[in-house]
Amino acid sequence: MSKIELPSFKPELELKFSQVVEELKYCRRVSPEEIPLYKLSKVLYAIQGVTRGVFGTKVRTIPSAGATYPLVVYVEPYSREVKGGFYRYSSTREYLGELHLQEERETSISKIYIHAVFARTTRYYGLRGENYVLMEVGHALQNALLESTSLGLGLSYSLNVEEMSRSVKEGEEPIATLELGSCIEKPKLSYDVSIFKAKAVSLKIPELPEIALEEAIVRRRSIRRYSSPTISLDELAYVLYNSCGRVWGGDRPYAPPGGVYCLNVFLVIGNVKGLNPGIYFYNDRENSLVLIREGDLRREICRAALSQEWVLEAPASIVLASKANVKKQFLYVETGMVGQNVYLAATSVGLGTVAIGAFYDEEVAEVLKTGELPLYIMPLGRL
Repeated sequence: MSKIELPSFKPELELKFSQVVEELKYCRRVSPEEIPLYKLSKVLYAIQGVTRGVFGTKVRTIPSAGATYPLVVYVEPYSREVKGGFYRYSSTREYLGELHLQEERETSISKIYIHAVFARTTRYYGLRGENYVLMEVGHALQNALLESTSLGLGLSYSLNVEEMSRSVKEGEEPIATLELGSCIEKPKLSYDVSIFKAKAVSLKIPELPEIALEEAIVRRRSIRRYSSPTISLDELAYVLYNSCGRVWGGDRPYAPPGGVYCLNVFLVIGNVKGLNPGIYFYNDRENSLVLIREGDLRREICRAALSQEWVLEAPASIVLASKANVKKQFLYVETGMVGQNVYLAATSVGLGTVAIGAFYDEEVAEVLKTGELPLYIMPLGRL
């Protein structure tokens, strides 16, 4: 079996996260373009590269429930540097990756296939593990879009709804297919989100010192301990605006499945300088926070989240939720996309977070009192 050693991932581009999300190169379709191996390697690394090893576990560029890593990545490169074929991607150690030839074939466009072996996760988490796998797909797609954009590459993707809906999902068919090339046009996107009208706090669009996006990708961790009991309103506003605000030509900075944005963003505020404690709704259209409930409800949300103490200790938590009538598979993928943005936005400005999918749904909903289905809780605090 032919093996190709890929170039080491070097976080050398200076583009910041807040710059890249304004110029996303997500396309209705892409036209063929030969892609240098180093660019293809960087996109693959962003999807599932190893950033470090901890106690025998390879920590990767995206989070995975229980470090089960159900995703398997294949690629058909359109590059004169590589023999035409269908390759399996593997990241062996920090910053490095390999391509393993599975079968020779010709292609006129670079394609990346994300397969998911659901049993790796469901054996530990039961049926809820299927949600976690789809969220992980969302994390991978968002990292691919951000990195391809920073490299000047257009990206389009499609989801295999049939594979997502199978009762037994063994990873034989791709759950997502990505194409890389020259961008044709941005598709028109729409919204199916909630609106809450009440007392609102307008947010600034803060400019904070940031590390580069590629540096944020390799530094991203799941952080459960925070160095300070508080964060500033500017820090919170930076994360919200750049992860789910209308920064991308009037749209949120990710490409939702089916072209429809369905997620709503709520906040459980405990100790944010310049903001009273309470439950807030983030109005992305107006970049403002709408007060839903007054008071510090971190202890209540912590109990609903199986008493995971970092939810109590964090100055604030972002809660991603949606109306219950939305197509669930697409919703979980969208949750992962926003979750990855929150991770990278936080990392860019010296904050940390962790994506929590284990909680009592009804109890979290009772704390929010918005009638929404909760999907992720992401505590936010300083590193």
